[in-house]
Amino acid sequence: MGSLFEEKFAIQELIARYNHAIDFGNYEAWVECFTEDGVFEGSAGRFAGRAELQKFTEQFNTMRTNLPNVRHCVMNTVTEVEGDTAVSSSYLQLVTTGKEGTKIVFTGRYDDKLVKVDGKWRFKERKVTRDTPPA
Repeated sequence: MGSLFEEKFAIQELIARYNHAIDFGNYEAWVECFTEDGVFEGSAGRFAGRAELQKFTEQFNTMRTNLPNVRHCVMNTVTEVEGDTAVSSSYLQLVTTGKEGTKIVFTGRYDDKLVKVDGKWRFKERKVTRDTPPA
């Protein structure tokens, strides 16, 4: 195990690789960010295991046609590492740029459970919670 800084940096890199992969349509790399039994949960549903994660990417790819130049912008990440497990929380802004300019599609939060597998951090669970407007 590396230093706490090295572990947190590796997790930050995983979060960035995840975003680059989904935004640029590299869905195989996106799925690889998860453990074999990894779970992604968001407004589109719950997807558990690599086969279901692949199905999510197919849904996302269809949705991308309505979201030109989509970017997942993640910030304010806080991570607690304990051995080969970690929990992390980040703010999320999903933005898109089209002919009308750049707009925020939604804001929210990622809540992650991570594990280190064969020396690499992976998402065990990644949950997206969208911010809801005040009533």
